[in-house]
Amino acid sequence: MVCEYCGAELRREAKFRSRCGKPQNLSPASRLAGIWMGYGYDCVLDEEPPERIRIQVDGGTITAIKITGDDCIRAGEVTWTGTFSKGKFPVRIQVSDVFTRRSRRFIDGVAHIVNDDHIKVTDNSRRTLTFRRVRE
Repeated sequence: MVCEYCGAELRREAKFRSRCGKPQNLSPASRLAGIWMGYGYDCVLDEEPPERIRIQVDGGTITAIKITGDDCIRAGEVTWTGTFSKGKFPVRIQVSDVFTRRSRRFIDGVAHIVNDDHIKVTDNSRRTLTFRRVRE
């Protein structure tokens, strides 16, 4: 997360204060913004290595965008999006046809906020993607 005033990285141990020292009024949704690693993606017939994801928050809308893409959903594209609610909330997950890699569509899923550093997203067929916050 970055400071809304100076753009510096916020320090959790300093109660989300940046170098400029101004406190942040972070909503529960905005605390999820940042860089994450996504585990459990599959493309073609194999599971992909972990992929970097940027989670952005605009009001109550959370959007996860791939930084590292694959042949099915490329870098810069939305991987899932939804309207935040504490605990669990519905999301739309972008998927691609495993064989043609061209037929993209969004399917229903559920995001479960385990904590500020761990999110699970499950689609309607019970496949789960796991996201862990990157600490740099």
